[in-house]
Amino acid sequence: HGYAMRRAGVVAGWPIFIPFFGAMISMKGTPSDRHVEAHIAYGGPLAGTAAALGVATLGLATGERLFLALAYTGFFLNLFNLTPISPLDGGRVAQAFSRRAWIFGAGLLAFLFFTTRAPQLLLILLLALPRLLGRKDADTRETLDVPRQRLWALRYFGLAAFLGAAIYFSGALLHSA
Repeated sequence: HGYAMRRAGVVAGWPIFIPFFGAMISMKGTPSDRHVEAHIAYGGPLAGTAAALGVATLGLATGERLFLALAYTGFFLNLFNLTPISPLDGGRVAQAFSRRAWIFGAGLLAFLFFTTRAPQLLLILLLALPRLLGRKDADTRETLDVPRQRLWALRYFGLAAFLGAAIYFSGALLHSA
């Protein structure tokens, strides 16, 4: 995120590690448009996926199950982070191609909370409430043109599909050994 923010001319705060959630970098400025915001948000899951791929490669090269387990966890966390609801990165990416993606994201988080009872999910849902209950037209930035919307949808769903496959294959490797 920090690198993408600097490239976009948005001042970035220091990285903050949040136990059991991950890390975040606060923006001290505002992205100029939806495309820039999506680009900044996409940087986190993309970098996390690259790191998980590196760890998976180490696991395959050395045969160490620990590396495969870490890669599996990394793939899972990055896919979860793509849930299309703010404050998660997926919500900030999805706003580039759909104003209503948050409906699916809120429903998904609620379903996962009632299924797993994981308190982190409830916290994320509570953090999202102001945005969910706020005015639907609060974001007055211009909607992206259709080709850019399609490109962001392709990037978003492409990364989500890749992460889903990576979770499946790394899990299969873990269970086969």
